[in-house]
Amino acid sequence: MTQRNLNHPTREACRHASALISRVSSELELRCLVLDCRDWQIRLYEDGAELAGRIAELVPTVDAERVAALAVEAREQMKLRDVALLLVREMARHKTHRRLVAKTLGQVIHSADDLGEFLAIYWKDGRVPLSAQVKKGLAAAFPKFDEHQLAQCDRGGAIQLRDVLFLCHAKPLDHAQAGVWRKLIWGRLTRGSLESRDSKARPEALKEPKNVGAPS
Repeated sequence: MTQRNLNHPTREACRHASALISRVSSELELRCLVLDCRDWQIRLYEDGAELAGRIAELVPTVDAERVAALAVEAREQMKLRDVALLLVREMARHKTHRRLVAKTLGQVIHSADDLGEFLAIYWKDGRVPLSAQVKKGLAAAFPKFDEHQLAQCDRGGAIQLRDVLFLCHAKPLDHAQAGVWRKLIWGRLTRGSLESRDSKARPEALKEPKNVGAPS
């Protein structure tokens, strides 16, 4: 019986080690790229395109749990909104990562403005239907924000908060929030103390049209 030379690893062991090193290297590179985004934050759609492309390539090569944790870390500790949203968007492209999209998206959305910004990133390469996990994540995040927060971010543009609300089918937490969302839909949110005083002087400005239903 031939005795195996224990000083030399088997081919199977070598392949396993190579795959492990590859995963570790990919994760390390992805983390380094995210750290490099500190000065790239505002240039996501310009000269940051090459960096964004490399991040997109690396996401499917790194374990889903690791990518999700990095996205949360980037948003909460590094205060890097755009790259955190980008990581979640890339997770949504891959079957191996989709199961964590809803939970991670809910965690990285910290302001009402993030809702529309995520859709801008999601549709950067063309408008496509939202995945079920993305809808769940947006729907979980939407109720976080009160009227003042929504009003501060309810600006004109290609993607408005009311569009996000209709697309994700979020459910209000109570009747008061349902009322706020109706005001959002009709463009009648209260924007700060000055507008609040003006609205008191002109109460007709806040009257709802007849037969207005709750948001779907």
